[in-house]
Amino acid sequence: EYREEILAAYVNGNFTTDRFRLDLGARLDRAEFTADMAQVLGGVLQPDQVRYTGKDTHLLPYATANIFLSDAFRVKAAASQTLGRPNPEMIATVEQTDTTERTITRGNPFIKPRKATNLDLGLEYYFNRGAGMVTLTGFYKDISDDILTITTTELIDGEEWEVSQPINGESTSYKGIEFGIVNNSFGNVAPLLDKVGASLNLVWVKGKSAYLYNGVRRDSDRLQ
Repeated sequence: EYREEILAAYVNGNFTTDRFRLDLGARLDRAEFTADMAQVLGGVLQPDQVRYTGKDTHLLPYATANIFLSDAFRVKAAASQTLGRPNPEMIATVEQTDTTERTITRGNPFIKPRKATNLDLGLEYYFNRGAGMVTLTGFYKDISDDILTITTTELIDGEEWEVSQPINGESTSYKGIEFGIVNNSFGNVAPLLDKVGASLNLVWVKGKSAYLYNGVRRDSDRLQ
């Protein structure tokens, strides 16, 4: 059983002129959880459950700027911090122990949420009287305490066991470029195509991750 209580509050302000808009704000995020977990040993459900509790508080700022260089051309920039909480089953799950194969599968009640720092810079060009748009955006995302599910070998009572559980990675980063083109009407080409539109989107992303386990840094290429 998993129970979670979340309290959130936010504040936002903006400054706007004919050619510029700036939005600034922050979100305060607080969560508390209680997890009651059963244990299975050698295929037998144990009578007692184990209870874990935890809580955390995060302040997540953001800023977004839009610069209108002309009616058809706009520059956008953004910086923010966001949070990704672990799924409940990553925290509260039945611990499965196979004494024959010497494997353990378990959750991790001490896992922390992911925290990402996001940077974006984009260009937008409008055409066809606002019915069409071309965009080019570069982005970078740095995730601390990223969540990875790994299998390691642990020495228990002098025997080697394979243990699978989610852990917090040291860091994960993504960077990439996105190109998009949208035209909601081809009426400027031919009147019969006034209700015909099309769009194209291309994204290139490169990512890398690393984590510390038992004092050893390990690199992992798990880009999704």
